[in-house]
This record gives sequence, C-alpha cells and structure tokens, in this order.
Amino acid sequence: MAGLADTYRQVLAAGGYIADASPDAITLWRARGLRCADLLVDAYLDAIAPLCVPEVVEHPFLQPSARYDDVFGAYDNVYRTQFESVPMVLRADNMHTNVDHLVSSGGEAVLARGGVLRRMSGRAVPLFRERHIWPAVQFTHLVSPDRAEDVLLEHQLALERFFAAVGLFVVSVRTDLIASYGAVCYLSVTCLPDGRPTVLSTAYLMTEEYRRSLGVEQAVLDIGWTGKVLAVAAAHHHDHHGLNLSSTIAPTQVGVVPAGGDGGAPWDDWVASAAREGVRAEIWDRSGSAAARWRAERTFHRQGVPLVLDEGSSMSVGRLPLRRTPLAGRPTPADVHVQLQEHDRRIGSRVRERLTRHVLSGDAVVAVCDACRSDPRWKVFGTLVREPAAPCTTCGRSTLKVMLSERGRFY
Repeated sequence: MAGLADTYRQVLAAGGYIADASPDAITLWRARGLRCADLLVDAYLDAIAPLCVPEVVEHPFLQPSARYDDVFGAYDNVYRTQFESVPMVLRADNMHTNVDHLVSSGGEAVLARGGVLRRMSGRAVPLFRERHIWPAVQFTHLVSPDRAEDVLLEHQLALERFFAAVGLFVVSVRTDLIASYGAVCYLSVTCLPDGRPTVLSTAYLMTEEYRRSLGVEQAVLDIGWTGKVLAVAAAHHHDHHGLNLSSTIAPTQVGVVPAGGDGGAPWDDWVASAAREGVRAEIWDRSGSAAARWRAERTFHRQGVPLVLDEGSSMSVGRLPLRRTPLAGRPTPADVHVQLQEHDRRIGSRVRERLTRHVLSGDAVVAVCDACRSDPRWKVFGTLVREPAAPCTTCGRSTLKVMLSERGRFY
C-alpha cells in the first residue's frame, strides 16, 4: 500500500490538490482540491436527483456526547472534550445529527459534508485511513418502511452512476457482514490499479435498533463516501505528465495556450461562451515561445486538465494516451463536449477492464447457491447485485454470483 499511496499522493500534490508535506494521519487540502471536492458533491447530487433533492448542510464540529452515545454507544475511537461543562465529542459521525435535523425541519433527505475525526492506531494511509476524514459525505434519507429496500437499491444504482461519472467503475455487493449496523448493506467495490478490491461507498438500511435510538418512525437510509474517491481516481488516472481526471470533477476541463503576443485576450470571448455551455476553461497568459507553450501544457497536465488547446502549434492535446490532433480553428463548445465525453469514456473503460480482469473474472467471484454456502471453503463476502445468474460451482443450480474474501470484511 505504501507504494500506491506515494503515487497518488505525489500526483495530487503536484497538481495542487493537497499539500505535499501533510502531517501524519491528516491530509491538508489546497484550493484546487477544495474545488474538486465541490465538484464531487455536485456529481453525486446529480446522480441522486431523480430520487430526491436533499438539503446540503455542514453540522457543528462539536456534538453533545450524550446524544452520540445514545445512538452509537460509548465507542473509544472518538475524541471527547467539554464545552461550557457539557461533555462533547468532536464530530465523529453525521447520521444522528442528520436525522435530528430532518425531524426539526420536517425534511425528507439531507446531505452532510465536512470532516469527521476518529482516533486510530497503526499506520495512516492518505485519504484512505486517517484521523481527520475529509471530505466525508453522509447522506440520510427517511422513507416509508415498506419502500425502504427498494429505495435503498435505487440509491445504490445512483452511486454506480456517480462513480462512472468520475471515471471509476464499481460492482455493487450486498453483504451481511455488517448486519449489526445495517439491516441491508450495499457496498460499491472497485479495484486498485494492481487489482486489489477496495470499497468506495456504503449504503445502509439501518437496523430497527438504530431507528428506535434515533427516535423516528420512518426507515433510515444512511449512505456515505469520502475523499478516498479522489485518491482511487488519481491512482488509476495518471501518466508521466501527471494527474488526469474525469472532466466531471476536473476543476479546469480545457486549458487554452494562446499563440502569444496578446496575452490571450482573443480567447476571452471563447472562454466566456464555453462557460455558458458548461465548459470550465482557463487561459494560460504567459504563452509565446515554443518552450513557454510546452511548459504551459505540462502545467495543465499536472493539474489534471483533460484537454489542452495549443493555438501556437495548432494542436488539440488529449490524455491517456497522450495524443495530438490538428486543431482546425477554435472548436465550438459542442465540439469540446464531445471530446470530453470521449475522454471520460476512455478512462472509465480502463478501470472497468481492470476490475473485470482482476476481480470479476478471477477467483474472488464465483457462483455459489445458498444451500452450498455452508461449505467452509466459501468465504462469502457478499452477493453481487444485477449480475447474471450462473450454475452453482458446487451443485449446478442456477444462482447469483458471490464475492469471496479470505480476510472477511475489507475496506
């Protein structure tokens, strides 16, 4: 894991997303990373828009410990303090505050963003496992109990759309390994570049015990994901030029390198027109010589910009793989959208191919029916959602595929 963490941390730091010299177990985010986090949230809101339009909030960093402990119990992995003689925890979870907010506001759904703080032992892994988890996005939806499982599945499918939009491919797995927390649990599983499976999101229908502790009649759906999404995207999508993000979450989608001599002013109208069509473009205003244009292109690439328009060489420069296409005049915003969509399709297919080759087509996924799962050799992690049925490996009955894990639950 150390080598992988070094790679994605380095490309994110070089691109201006996080600080290179962050303290142990806490990642410091820079301006471009903060903008990318906003775009991640926007992409998720777009994905769930057909289901609901939640209120977006950030709860206070100090939470009364009595309410936290009533819901979750007295965990020892939280930080505790006092404020005006009231015992408090430093924000360790948002589900109970989300539910309390919905009860007081009369709302149905709320999305909490911000960081959560947890005690930890062992080695920190940037954006995967840290004391301060940021961004930590936690979405809560209160629904009628008779619709809860159906709505939860719809939310899981929305998560699949969200991850596809940010250049990742996941398989949804329903697991019973967290039954004490969620009566139904879906995990979005992708893989790292070396093929190891990893979890990008959790989606729970909370147990009756939690619903009673929260004090609501409705079923509670709790869905979460973190900055790990950007880390995994960076691990997959980079080359020797640097980071290369999906256009959905790239703060700058198009980098413009003018021919020089006029500071880029002739491109201003084009950039403004592109912005009206939803294209985020940035002009490099220090162009001129071939060497300067080359440095501009490399800077845009380090920043994760998917497309560079180099007027001086009349080239459109794409990524993964790097390719140069003759630029016949300035493209229309519609032309740019087509190129960005092709870029997103291409990088997403890289992750799809890796997950299919290393996980879905490997020994970790087999068809085992319920009757045969009692065999101790099948270390079942969960059942794959929406995968076609196949003959049971043991008895031949038609059944769903399952994911195996020798180490039990993984993250």
